Amino acid sequence: MSSLPLVLALLLPAAYAQEAAVVPAPAAEPVPEPAPAPVRYRLDPAAGQLMVQVSKVHGTVAAGFAHDHIVVARGWTGSVTWSATDASACVVDIRVPVDQLEVDAPAMRAQVGLEGDLGDGTRQDVRQHMLEEDQLDGAHHPEISFHASSCSGTEGPVTVTGTLEIHGVARSVSAPMTVAPGPDGFRAQGSLQLRTSDFGITPFTALLGTVRVADELTLTVDVVGSRSQATGG
Repeated sequence: MSSLPLVLALLLPAAYAQEAAVVPAPAAEPVPEPAPAPVRYRLDPAAGQLMVQVSKVHGTVAAGFAHDHIVVARGWTGSVTWSATDASACVVDIRVPVDQLEVDAPAMRAQVGLEGDLGDGTRQDVRQHMLEEDQLDGAHHPEISFHASSCSGTEGPVTVTGTLEIHGVARSVSAPMTVAPGPDGFRAQGSLQLRTSDFGITPFTALLGTVRVADELTLTVDVVGSRSQATGG
């Protein structure tokens, strides 16, 4: 009787075992790194600017006696929470004390290209009118605030949408900004057009309407912040 079947029976299992031994084990899947936690930045009013340009209405009988104005926020506070990877994590809070608004400082007029240096008396009159009851009504509404928690991106051109409250009236606004976040610092710059009438304010008039301030104004934002603490994670 041939011994071939017996030899095959002894060799085949060993051959299969060798083939099985050279099959590589599946590679372990890489563990994804956790996303960096959002960072909270404290905004520095001395390093940035919040300012509003107010224009006179041209073409009225007494327009030559009126002026364009620049109003700068002083003593404001703010913070930004920002994620480098998650736009939904953004939170912006800014609060401006109305009684610290500065009107027509000569250096600021020169910075934005407004002609002329208004005297102290004129600046004081403009500021007094600005704080009156039918304007900002600083006695009853001592603060202007902005809160946002909706951002369209994490850096570069970003639309920041939030609630702006002026004169006790809150409105949703969207501000196109250029945002530059970093591990230790943050900067955002942009501007938007507002209408004072949207916030229950009647544009200022004088001399039976022959001097008028435009309803539209331009808010310019340039805020700079430094890291205060990490949030989350």
